[in-house]
Amino acid sequence: MEVLLTQQKLKRFIEFQSFDNWYLHSNIKSDHELGYLRKRDVILSGNEDQEWKDASIERLDDKYFQDLSFWSREKAKARIKWDSDQEVTQGYLRGSIETTLWSQIRDLGSAYEMWVKLKEMCLTAEVGNLIILYKEFFELTLKKDEQLISFLSRVQNILDRLIDLGEDLTPALVCYKVLSSLGDKYNALTQGLFQVPKQSLNMDLLRQKFALEDSRMKVTAVSTNNNTNGREKVSVPANSADAASSTEPKKCRKCKNLLPKSHKFPLCNHCYKGNDNARKNNNNKEAEKEKVTKKEKDKDNKSTKGEAKASVCVMASAATAESSIFG
Repeated sequence: MEVLLTQQKLKRFIEFQSFDNWYLHSNIKSDHELGYLRKRDVILSGNEDQEWKDASIERLDDKYFQDLSFWSREKAKARIKWDSDQEVTQGYLRGSIETTLWSQIRDLGSAYEMWVKLKEMCLTAEVGNLIILYKEFFELTLKKDEQLISFLSRVQNILDRLIDLGEDLTPALVCYKVLSSLGDKYNALTQGLFQVPKQSLNMDLLRQKFALEDSRMKVTAVSTNNNTNGREKVSVPANSADAASSTEPKKCRKCKNLLPKSHKFPLCNHCYKGNDNARKNNNNKEAEKEKVTKKEKDKDNKSTKGEAKASVCVMASAATAESSIFG
């Protein structure tokens, strides 16, 4: 709460009991007073004799002290602003505490009295709160996929609550705790910051370094995703020879002339036509060979049938002769 009031420039309402105490302590000078002091300094710093200086200061006093209301006019303006900001401060107090606590301090006349009463009421629980906050602080660790800036904000939140209880941790101690909680993923960052002189190590430096590191990690993640998607779309050759051939220019297998990228056949048109004619000649030769082979087979078949027929006839004539002899 004290940190919030400091940020809103309202801390004076819990430090000073009344407007007069604050005004005297602050030693605020009005424009009228500042003008008087400025002209008085000009007179005293001149090269004129002392008699002239005394006379000039006397005339200046007559002019500026003739109407004393000018001296209190700025104080009246400051008093009006004090009363207005007093209500704002009480509103911050009401919004920051529980309803049961507010019911016990709402009848008090100033934010200062409310603050003193709250400290008295919370004094018994202060030690317990300190133990809980310190335990929470020293057990802080970076969550999975959490940005460094978000982690630093959690640390700052606990520090603000400790400061509200009157605790004051040194910046170096806080930074060492933060760096030791980042894990192995950020070893390079932590080792670099551990080399920084102790007096230069503070939360502002960590906030700056952490923001840069978050940006770097984000760019790296986007680049990695793009590379992964690209590898999924490109077909990988089955072996190194295919990989090499996919990058080399295409050549005709016969004449070794370069082929257009759009050419789908391994031979150029000239070699392909020559191969086509050779293929036709080979086909014709194969057909002729098949005809000759067929004729030879037919001839062999006829001769085999003739021999079989002749043998039958011989056997038939032998049987007839034998029957005539023994008939």
